[in-house]
Amino acid sequence: MKIFKKLLPVVIGLSLIIVIAITIVIVNATNSKTPKLSNGEESYLQFGNLNVTKQTIYDALKKDYGVVELTRLIDTYLYKDEIAKVKDEDLIPYIENDIFGEDFKGDKQKEWDDVIESLIITGVITKADADENSAYDAYTSKVWTKVKDYYRLQYAKEVWAKAEYLKRYEQDRIDNGKTGLFDDEDIEEYFEDNFGKTTTGLFIPFTSKAAADAMMKKYGINPDASKSTSSTNQLAGWVKSTYDPEVKEYPTLHDYLTPDEVIAAFIGMYNEVWAYTNNGEAIITSDYYTTSVSEARTLQLVKVALDEQMKKYATIKGDLNLPLEVVINGSDKNATIEWEAVDEENFKLNSETGIITVTRTSSKLSQTIKGIIKFGETTLEVTYKIEVTATSSDDSEKEETKTVVVDALDVVLDYNFTLNNDISKYSQFIWEVTDDSDYAAYLTSTSTKLTYSDDAAEFYKSYSVKLESVGDYYCLFIKLGEGEEPTLENSRDEVIQQMTEDLYKVGENEKANIERMYYVRRQESGLKIYDKFIEAIYEYNYNTFYSTTLSETDFDEYKTSRKNKKKIVAVVDGLEITPDQLFAEMEAKYGATYVKSYVDQYYIINSDFNTSLNPWKDIEDKDYIKSLLKSDISSFKQNFELDYFTYAYLAYYGYIPNFPASYGWKNFIHDYFGANSEKELLINRNYGGKIYIDVLEKYTESLYNFERIKEAMEKAQDEVYKVDVMNLIISVDYDYDGTPDTKLVESNKDDVTEENWTPEQIELAEELATLIMTRYDEVLATGTISDKLTEVVTVYKDAKYEVVNNPTTLEEAFGKYKVAGLQIKFEKSANYDHTSSLVEEFKDVMLEMWNYANDNGLVYDSKAAEDDTNYTNPIVEALKYNIVNTDQNYAFATSYGFHAVAVEKAYDFVDQPTEDEIKLYEASTKLTETQSSLTTAKKNLESASGNETAVTSYKEQIKQLEVKVDEYAKEVKELMEKLGLDLEDFDDENKTYTLDEDISAKCTAWYDSAKTEVETYIVEKELANKLKADLDSMTFAEGFNKDQLLFYIDYLLESYAEEK
Repeated sequence: MKIFKKLLPVVIGLSLIIVIAITIVIVNATNSKTPKLSNGEESYLQFGNLNVTKQTIYDALKKDYGVVELTRLIDTYLYKDEIAKVKDEDLIPYIENDIFGEDFKGDKQKEWDDVIESLIITGVITKADADENSAYDAYTSKVWTKVKDYYRLQYAKEVWAKAEYLKRYEQDRIDNGKTGLFDDEDIEEYFEDNFGKTTTGLFIPFTSKAAADAMMKKYGINPDASKSTSSTNQLAGWVKSTYDPEVKEYPTLHDYLTPDEVIAAFIGMYNEVWAYTNNGEAIITSDYYTTSVSEARTLQLVKVALDEQMKKYATIKGDLNLPLEVVINGSDKNATIEWEAVDEENFKLNSETGIITVTRTSSKLSQTIKGIIKFGETTLEVTYKIEVTATSSDDSEKEETKTVVVDALDVVLDYNFTLNNDISKYSQFIWEVTDDSDYAAYLTSTSTKLTYSDDAAEFYKSYSVKLESVGDYYCLFIKLGEGEEPTLENSRDEVIQQMTEDLYKVGENEKANIERMYYVRRQESGLKIYDKFIEAIYEYNYNTFYSTTLSETDFDEYKTSRKNKKKIVAVVDGLEITPDQLFAEMEAKYGATYVKSYVDQYYIINSDFNTSLNPWKDIEDKDYIKSLLKSDISSFKQNFELDYFTYAYLAYYGYIPNFPASYGWKNFIHDYFGANSEKELLINRNYGGKIYIDVLEKYTESLYNFERIKEAMEKAQDEVYKVDVMNLIISVDYDYDGTPDTKLVESNKDDVTEENWTPEQIELAEELATLIMTRYDEVLATGTISDKLTEVVTVYKDAKYEVVNNPTTLEEAFGKYKVAGLQIKFEKSANYDHTSSLVEEFKDVMLEMWNYANDNGLVYDSKAAEDDTNYTNPIVEALKYNIVNTDQNYAFATSYGFHAVAVEKAYDFVDQPTEDEIKLYEASTKLTETQSSLTTAKKNLESASGNETAVTSYKEQIKQLEVKVDEYAKEVKELMEKLGLDLEDFDDENKTYTLDEDISAKCTAWYDSAKTEVETYIVEKELANKLKADLDSMTFAEGFNKDQLLFYIDYLLESYAEEK
């Protein structure tokens, strides 16, 4: 985990939600035993009537960062010796790996700049440091120097923890009569499970079976013939295209491709399909393999051929002439067969001539003969059983001499490959047993889908005889060879290293036992925490780590401190850490960001919209506050006193740390919310106090008016669209994962880490779009455009991977685009409008096309359709992109590729609402929501019988809600009357109203999005700008980093603008 990602909760809108509360009045500590700052009553921030003390800031920082920064202080002391030994040459790679990761392919400087922003905001570095030199590889810069200083602790801890854990682990084994870190049998088992031979292999993906079949036929393969089921041979594998099942039921030896022919076909097909990834050039060239005559495989096929012929003569009635030689085409020598002589009374085999002479008798004769096939220096032994049939009264004559004929065979070549994974960034040829992709499932040495074989007769098991469906593709796979079987003797060091790394893991956490040692060292160093709030969180973290991360039940209990220290937060190994020291550590990092939160809340609570409780203006509506204390606070307090905020109810209430009733109600609201009284909870943002929420709502509404809403709606008028559109996508998929690879365009320039599209592909994509959109009629004589484009995709996928000069059909024309690696996909008509989640380029084109339809009277008139049942869509033929493109291109680019779109229908929009219609829309919405809350409160009152506190609370809620219902009901009726709506539509008895459909449609279509745009960060921006303007009128404690605060404000303003 990146350290700096944890330093700062920098989020858009942070200032309104960060866990901070305003102290209204100065009171004595809610817990006099809690360690306090020595100068806590001193002012940290003064602005207007706002005075925030150092103790207030300390308490707030302590809640969020107390444990993190305390443990950092503790660990810095405990690991001081280890820190001193850290060397930059070890630390720098550690930091880079933590920030960028091992396989980072993006913009390192951009990633580094993001980290730098966090560092400045958290005070680790200054803006001046960054301005001087912020290069990600400037290792001696001030930025890097401070980053290294910050990381030294983390690195030192990890190095120590690894060594210490292994030492203790080994000692535990020694105590149990074992030696070393691992038993030999465990090492052997790990080796067997995780180490194996590498495989050299490849796969060829095709867009369809038809395309694959065409390619296979091109390389002399009959894709329709596969494993033989013939009873006369056991051959299998690819069959030559010359084989005709109409002529011969089953293929025989000469109909099958030899192993080297199979390999050659794979190389050729691979180079054709994958050439686009290598600028159109072959990838597997003769530079990566050599060939030589394979005596063994040639002999194996000679044996198969001989077996095939000898089966025909397993039973004879006369003499038999055996072959002594088999012609081997492509070789300067032939295969010879030496037969072992047999000299029996009725069965004689002349080894020199190969003639078997038999005498038939009244009894059947069975004889086994042996032969040695030799080719070059390689030999192979064969044996055959020959039966001579017995004579009978009607069959006593010998037949004429038969001759066993073995046709000439081609010599088989061995391929010796030197392929590697660096040949092409997109090709993988070497497969490890640990590879786990869908394609690796066929090609690793442990895969059972294919089995590599050196035997020519078994070679078909090394490749996929039939196409395999993987994701969106039809694939051929082949294992070309296997590496040497690793031995434990040679791999022992690597095995032990991996096993050692595994010792640190627990489940998915790779550093669980490393982190364990941090807790162990602190405990063994006598850590005692005297701040009860910090201790409670530390104890929770401790117990959660052991019980959840380590999944242990029997672990040393964390022993809480029973003593109280007013001036010491914690002690460890003789070190005493005071509140002042902890405050200094926290304030330097987070003080500036917390100042903004206090000032923001001051702006809101001290505004004129707060007429209920404002301590800075001595405003207090006692009756209303009394009512709110009953409705909003009393039940909450009762739940605390009933022990509902303990770990026993963690899943339901979610309070961390543990807050039993014995913690004390006042201590709880102070430590958790930062409030010193129940009244303060009402204006406390962390609690979500009723007054704070209501004032914030009014404050927000004050920042926008109808004119701003109208401006946003009118701006939207130029940006709205609603269309039904078909989408033909032209993409590339270099990794063959079934999803389009990214193309660098404006909408995703910050996210793209790899640019796969070539200039040639971009040009061809636009050309292909034009070809399809102007000639799709050719694929279907009848049907809709959608039907035809659907069929186009099928035709494209089935097209051959070859460039046809002067093509006459679309299928022939598609070849050159497939060779270039272009893929196509068609999405049938979908409805999109300006609120749809689309990339910017697609949105822009949809708007252009809607505007074109609007300008040319092609927008569907919904009112006309209501009045005239014969009204039809004015768009007769779908509008294609070229009508709005000055270059007449049929496709435009997005991050997904190129889109050839066709709009089938363009919709009209309702009129924009008036100011009074918007007011009615808002008032009726509030009325409906308040009535719903009132109904819920009444149901809760019924179920609260017997609980006096809850009954009182719900009764007060009901009273408040009824007042609001009357208020909103009155406003709704006044607006209805003003708009000339029928007041009878308002239900006076139940005080409910269903908004007029036309007004609802107008507001839904225009107002909702305009309001969101106007409201987005409107308060945050207002408060940030106010703070920036008021900075000079604020007084801060000595040493406060004003530049840090200013940078943070500017960062937020920039973030709000970017996010919007």
